Amino acid sequence: MAVHKEWYDRGHLPHYDTGNCYQSLTYRLGDSLPQAVLQHMKNNVLYEPEQYRQKLLRKQIEHYLDAGYGSCLLGEPAAAQAVIDTWKYNDGHAYRLIAGCVMPNHVHVLIQELRGHPLGSIIQTWKSYSARIINKIFARSGQLWMQSYWDRYIRDDKHFWRTVHYIRDNPVQAGLVKQPQDWAFSLYPQDE
Repeated sequence: MAVHKEWYDRGHLPHYDTGNCYQSLTYRLGDSLPQAVLQHMKNNVLYEPEQYRQKLLRKQIEHYLDAGYGSCLLGEPAAAQAVIDTWKYNDGHAYRLIAGCVMPNHVHVLIQELRGHPLGSIIQTWKSYSARIINKIFARSGQLWMQSYWDRYIRDDKHFWRTVHYIRDNPVQAGLVKQPQDWAFSLYPQDE
């Protein structure tokens, strides 16, 4: 059985990986956010109070990604479907898939981790498998996904539903559709 890291640090914020919690994840295409742009964003928040820096940086990144920069390969229906199929493949075995949304240059997904399947392994499997399929679709080779990812441990029921709504509404916020149900590459539970 694989070992979960519990609380750990990837260089800046604490992360939580126990194998029985809900996790919100975002990962993106490698060309969706150039390093120069990211550095500029980091410089913009450098003099903000420390407790707000990460939140402000995250909002800038989200806005930039939603604007659709980079190759936006995930805007191709076959590529978007490959990501969703990859999520569904181990659903119920390594994790429970709760919600997900494939945007043109990034994805959001909410899962419940299952014991014995560390978060890093789950994401590596998703990226590896979907990259092979998407690279084949576009007759390309090389790295598709940005190496890192963003994760957030879901603390309570309110946080859970706020995350579901964010994932559901992201295509609307980005101006891709008028209603969440109009976006073909999303899945999410209905409100309780």
